[in-house]
Amino acid sequence: MNLTTRLQAIICADPQRLRILRLVRELDLPDCWVAAGFVRSAVWDHLHQRSDAPLPADIDVIWFERSQASAARDIELERLLRHGEERLQWSVKNQARMHLRNGDAPYASASCVNPARCSVEAALC
Repeated sequence: MNLTTRLQAIICADPQRLRILRLVRELDLPDCWVAAGFVRSAVWDHLHQRSDAPLPADIDVIWFERSQASAARDIELERLLRHGEERLQWSVKNQARMHLRNGDAPYASASCVNPARCSVEAALC
């Protein structure tokens, strides 16, 4: 079994994580990923046989669409996600504007410069 298949199996075996992925998918955002601790902690918990471990307290969602690069749009998306799952802290960031904050050249996609790239492979929305 290759690493992607193994990672998908870990995520799919967790009803909590599947619910989160479905909530994010319902937003129908382009080039969208649930990133960072969401996937990393799933692997860690699996490796340490912690089947009852809670979700991370914060969920990072990254996406990319140049025509919707306002912070206000991300705030609205966070509000929609909180409506679906209130107990989590949502962070939604359109990567089309993050290059400004990071002092980089404009990005071409959500994942092209993401430092947590290794942890988003299986969580494509």
